[in-house]
Amino acid sequence: MSRVAQIPGELIDRTRTVDFSFEGRRCQGFAGDTISSALAANGINVLGRSFKYHRPRGLLSAANHDVNAMVQVRAGGRSVPNVRADVAAVQAGWDIHAVNTRGGVSADRLAFLNRLSPILPVASTTRPFTASGCFRAGSACSAP
Repeated sequence: MSRVAQIPGELIDRTRTVDFSFEGRRCQGFAGDTISSALAANGINVLGRSFKYHRPRGLLSAANHDVNAMVQVRAGGRSVPNVRADVAAVQAGWDIHAVNTRGGVSADRLAFLNRLSPILPVASTTRPFTASGCFRAGSACSAP
């Protein structure tokens, strides 16, 4: 594992290791590690794929608001989707998988869509609102 130097008062207990797996790959972290930090220490930098073109998505921050760090956790016969990897502490025996992939993050069968992005139209979730005029000042949709 590749780690930064130990900092006094950190929440990670470097005396206790935690074994888990990410998409079939055996990994090891420390007690108190977030899923993101444990994966980064194991050299795993791509945690998922983008929704539309399935482009690789990695760690953006470790500040509790990383939208790219959503994973699915399987443990004890349960499967929990959309676990925030930059918040949840990794536990022993967890089987972690990337979300929004078809075949895993490294072998995503829809990754070819990334090559088609120059010819595919840009989609916007705000298009219905801008077309109806909701974002214009004084419209019925805007706040007073």
